[in-house]
Amino acid sequence: MAIRTWFPAAFCACVILAWLPAAPVAAQDVMQPQVDNSPYHYLGQINANSVYVRSGPGENYYATAKLDRGTQVTVVGHKFEWLKIVPPPGSFSVVAKAFVQRQGDSGVGKVVADTLNVRAGSSLSPMKVTVQCKLKKGDEVTILGEQDEYYQIKPPPDAYLYVHQRYVDPVKQIAGPRMIASAGPATRPAGTEEAAVESLAQNQQPRQDERKNETEAGSSGQTIAAATTRPSDEQQRAEAEAEFDRLEAQMRKLPGMPLDQQPVEQLLAAYEKLLAGEHLPVSMRRTAEVRAATLRVKNAAKQELVQTLREREAEQARLAALAAEREALENRLAASRIFTAVGVLQASTLQVGSQTLYRLTDPASGRTLCYVRSNEPQYVKFIGQFVGIKGDMGEDPQLTLRVISATGIMPVDPATVGKGVTAQVVPPSLLSNPPAEQATISGN
Repeated sequence: MAIRTWFPAAFCACVILAWLPAAPVAAQDVMQPQVDNSPYHYLGQINANSVYVRSGPGENYYATAKLDRGTQVTVVGHKFEWLKIVPPPGSFSVVAKAFVQRQGDSGVGKVVADTLNVRAGSSLSPMKVTVQCKLKKGDEVTILGEQDEYYQIKPPPDAYLYVHQRYVDPVKQIAGPRMIASAGPATRPAGTEEAAVESLAQNQQPRQDERKNETEAGSSGQTIAAATTRPSDEQQRAEAEAEFDRLEAQMRKLPGMPLDQQPVEQLLAAYEKLLAGEHLPVSMRRTAEVRAATLRVKNAAKQELVQTLREREAEQARLAALAAEREALENRLAASRIFTAVGVLQASTLQVGSQTLYRLTDPASGRTLCYVRSNEPQYVKFIGQFVGIKGDMGEDPQLTLRVISATGIMPVDPATVGKGVTAQVVPPSLLSNPPAEQATISGN
């Protein structure tokens, strides 16, 4: 009867537990490191095929896409050997559906949580744990698709990706989003690549017009400027071009050098000095401006790396000093020859336990100081000699004296006891003031 009463209740409990949904397991989020944007942005071109774009500045961050040779990217920052870039076409971020309210069938959603993590999406991996930025309640997102419990969205303005600098060649400098001024209704939206390029072109136009006028004047031979061109100007222009070629040759050597060993400061100063003059052709000046912008970003990364290396070297020096101090202490202890007990080793007629039992005795009285346990054959050859014993001291309930589980033995000169040789157990006859009574036994 008791069994029939229990069975329905247990059965119902099992059904209820099986019906309950399993608790979701949250993935461990990985925050992108803080990498400040540089005011000097530039367009770069991928110089190899199948180059990985990653969710953070390092090989440990998962890849989000592959880019082929010739693809252009917008570089906005630098972290050691990694370039911070605007997500290239085809990139997407992901956000949890539960915290975004979709506006009907449109591709627009609105954030309903106080804060919402935006994670780097990947077309190569199912991973989605790297947090690129955060959105706040009321922010709108452009929904591109769905995947499981996530929306795929257009990367927000604060979402960035990374690519290794060895795979990117600088093309031209562009102004940062905050440096592009509004130019009326016809101006493209600030922050777009087209607006940045147009801004750079507008900045270069006066210089191009000036060079064009000089060329036309030189061909007609009718302007005073052409008639009064001094040989020194031509010489300075040739020197500027030669200096430009020299700097470009040094720039080509940088990818094969560790960042902390690259002459970034010297190259930056040389390019800035070159740009301060007016003797470079327009094409070389554009390249020099891109180089200077790249070197400014790289210089900041180098300073950070150098500081990190200095701190590491200081820590290694501190650890080396501690190791040297420890070694010196161990050498002093070894030189002092510390033992657990010293005395004359004798065989024992009393054998208790699985190991051979020896006696350590006072050389003057022959009385037993303690017992020594060991199965090492070498201990036999030390019988009758004054030795030092190393090991762990313990008690044996079957014996009246303490027992040493020996780990080492060596001969000792009795005259050195107390003069370089110390021990926990010393024969009373070798003490300057021997105790009145010594708990010893003389047999066995």
